[in-house]
Amino acid sequence: MTIGAVGEYVQDLIDLLTEAIPTGRAVSATALAVDPTHFQTERELASERRCVDALIRMHWDRCLDLELFEGSCEIAFHPDPGVPQIYASELETSGSYSAGEQAMELLGALITDHWSPGETPLATETWITLITGDETIDTFDPRLLRQLATVTRGLLEQSHYLILCLALLSGLSPDEALRRFALMDRGPLDQLLGQHPDDSTVVAAHAHVMATFARSDGPERE
Repeated sequence: MTIGAVGEYVQDLIDLLTEAIPTGRAVSATALAVDPTHFQTERELASERRCVDALIRMHWDRCLDLELFEGSCEIAFHPDPGVPQIYASELETSGSYSAGEQAMELLGALITDHWSPGETPLATETWITLITGDETIDTFDPRLLRQLATVTRGLLEQSHYLILCLALLSGLSPDEALRRFALMDRGPLDQLLGQHPDDSTVVAAHAHVMATFARSDGPERE
């Protein structure tokens, strides 16, 4: 891609945007990379990035004028080679899943897969696939980072509810329930992570959990 003079449009960049953005993909504009190692000061680096940012947005606006696609332009520079990642910001809609709902879907997949015959336990690769869908994207893609942050927030939210439920069931305060959960020996529970644990294993794990969260061992909730 050859960069044109000021005020001119680079057809190659317009073509890249037109091909990727309508399908929800990001553009890695390698020809517009701003390599941090080529600049002696942060001020020089920031100035060059602003110039590239302005150039990209000019072409984005041109595509909007031509009605090639819609959306707001988002740009994130890769921290190492400095390649700008260009993508359309996604607007939240009333039909979108919340962070908690996405987290519950993942928790459900984790639990179901562990105890369903023939299912493969949820692995990191599977988790990433659930988040990104069928599309293969760069691990630095800002959309992936944003989605990971969203689902992680949801997982923390759902974990908070689980601790509250545990506290209510045991009669302990939430902080005491969390403390005991954190210090609890996981050994008996690990035996349940395999499919179809025998009755004696379940009974032993149940007794272990009941003893851990017995109210007589710590402060009761008023």
